[in-house]
Amino acid sequence: MIADLPNELIKLLEKIILDDNSVFSDHRNLQNLLILTAIKADRTRVMEYINRLDKYDAPDIANIAINNELFEEAFAIFKKFDVNTYAVQVLIDHVKNLDRAYEFAERCNDPAVWSLLGHAQLDANMVKDAIDSFIKADDPTNYMNVVKVASKNNSWEDLVKFLQMARKKAREKFIETELIYAYAKTNRLAELEEFISGPNQANITQVADRCFDDKMFESAKLLYNNVSNYDKLAITLVHLKENQAAVDGARKANSTRTWKEGPNGKPLTGQGATSGEPQEEDLSMDTDHFDEMYEHGFEEEMEDFRKSVTLSLIWMNHDYFDSKILSKAQGEYKYYKTLERQWKQQKKGEVPDGTVAQFKELPKTRPIYAVITTILDQARKTEHAKAAAGEYVKLRNIEHKMAQKQTPKDIDLDDRDENSSLKKMAERYRMPSSRSFRQAAEFKMVPLEEYKQLRGTIEHQRNQNSELSSRLSGITSQQIADGEIFTEIGDQNKPRQLGQRFSEVFEDTWSNAYEVLKPKKPESKKEDEKEEMDEKTVDILQNVVKAIYEFCKKVADNQVNKLMIGMTPPIFDPMNTKKEQKTEDKETIAKTEKMAQDYRKAVAPATLPILKQNVLTQELQGKVLPADISIGKELTEYVDNCVNLIWYMCMQQPPMEIVWGKPGEKFNKEMFRFSGKKGTKFRLTVWPAVLYHKEGALAAPGYAVPE
Repeated sequence: MIADLPNELIKLLEKIILDDNSVFSDHRNLQNLLILTAIKADRTRVMEYINRLDKYDAPDIANIAINNELFEEAFAIFKKFDVNTYAVQVLIDHVKNLDRAYEFAERCNDPAVWSLLGHAQLDANMVKDAIDSFIKADDPTNYMNVVKVASKNNSWEDLVKFLQMARKKAREKFIETELIYAYAKTNRLAELEEFISGPNQANITQVADRCFDDKMFESAKLLYNNVSNYDKLAITLVHLKENQAAVDGARKANSTRTWKEGPNGKPLTGQGATSGEPQEEDLSMDTDHFDEMYEHGFEEEMEDFRKSVTLSLIWMNHDYFDSKILSKAQGEYKYYKTLERQWKQQKKGEVPDGTVAQFKELPKTRPIYAVITTILDQARKTEHAKAAAGEYVKLRNIEHKMAQKQTPKDIDLDDRDENSSLKKMAERYRMPSSRSFRQAAEFKMVPLEEYKQLRGTIEHQRNQNSELSSRLSGITSQQIADGEIFTEIGDQNKPRQLGQRFSEVFEDTWSNAYEVLKPKKPESKKEDEKEEMDEKTVDILQNVVKAIYEFCKKVADNQVNKLMIGMTPPIFDPMNTKKEQKTEDKETIAKTEKMAQDYRKAVAPATLPILKQNVLTQELQGKVLPADISIGKELTEYVDNCVNLIWYMCMQQPPMEIVWGKPGEKFNKEMFRFSGKKGTKFRLTVWPAVLYHKEGALAAPGYAVPE
């Protein structure tokens, strides 16, 4: 009998709801109940109810259908109520039928649907279809994955179409660089030449090198010529058998290496050169000099930098070392690389890298040893230094096997006093306490010369920024005098920056304050008692924020009122008659209020110290903070950071709003992130959310513990 109850309920609900004359035919909860009962008891009827009824809670019913593997029914609901993106997601993720998803996208022609379909097709390696979908969606946002997959599948023609669309939407350096390369792969030389002749942000040199490596010499020729890289241009022209043009390019490059390189390593001289062109014998007096430069010079060093973990370790941490150590370490490394090249030329076989244990057995006097040892001893992450230690063992083994070679005079390899030498090197090492070692994964390797150029460019831009800031400060002062809006370029106290910095307080100083306030818990405490005490600590920290927020709002309003009291009489009573003045000039009052608000913001740094002192002594100690708690460094830092930011939040026009979740209410996923487990209702706010103004958009999310 119990088993028949759902079916009896279905029959009863059908009579109540499906009868057109029934007053309950449009009742939302009854429609929900009918469909849910059918899902549990008689799935064959679900589709009929979905199609006949239209007052039920469609999203909730659809999700319940998905959880019960009624995917077609869920799709029908989303489709019926025109929730197209959810509908196509069902076809993609659950029905797993991209053909039907394509038909649905064709029918509704919704850009968001095409975009979702494009992502799914790309994941399925359907490159052409994916690109067609992204183009119909006019969506270039997934351009990096599109380039990666299309390149892997050699879908260059389709990639050109996608990147052309993407470039119209976003002038990104990566997009333009890859578009040039795609032009080259599809042999669209005319379009390539037209593109690089116009304004663009592409890394043309990088594409030229890729084309050269892929033996696409016609494209490489256009690209090298565009960036005036006559050295590479000449070599490219040799591969194209355009020897006369190659000679002209070599003359412009003015590089011995270029003159000496040709097909199969033969020199350019004698390959179509005329009598007026440089011959190999004309350069014989300088050959040794240039060979030495090439062997120990820029290009080879840069190649070493890209390949060597030792050299990259030195450069990535060069700010932490005395310049003399850095210079000696580079000289030592160059000496080893010279030996390694000679070793390879003699074809004596590969020498494997060593281990950290073998590294520690080496003599301890040399600069690189001191650098690697110091990093191994003091860095938090040592993977890069361990790899460098292994490479260093290999280099020292090569030196040992080629012991007959004399050390160059300019290389300092003093082996006399191991302990004092290592100690001296380690003492010269400096590591500021506020910084930690930088790791290899955090850096893009760049050649030394390019690094120097970048440093120069950064310095130049800093000078320009300083000059612009000075000029803009003058403009800002005039704006204040004219009653215009107070702004400052680079202002860290704008609403968006304040929201970001408020989140950082939670990430940086909240946990320190929490550890200080959290009471010591005896071993005998149970888990539920421990959790309650922790929540009390969180409540204290949140009450600190609330107290500061209320205090700052009150003071901010009073400050403007006091400023206006001081500013208004001289305007409406310039002769100081001391008569009560009332005015209906609302425009002047509004301007005066605006200037008072701007002035308050301009002098905020002068107000903050007294605010912090009053907040701590009058609003927090003995009230929000327990009287028996000492105010140490961690709590002071937490309070100071909160006052700093909340004061500026209250000065915004309109003021920014700080929001806490209310226990028992539905968890707002748009405004709050889960702290720990997930749930559906608020239990405890750990950190409040911030809105740009009351009922405004979200400036920074909060964190809360759900029930």
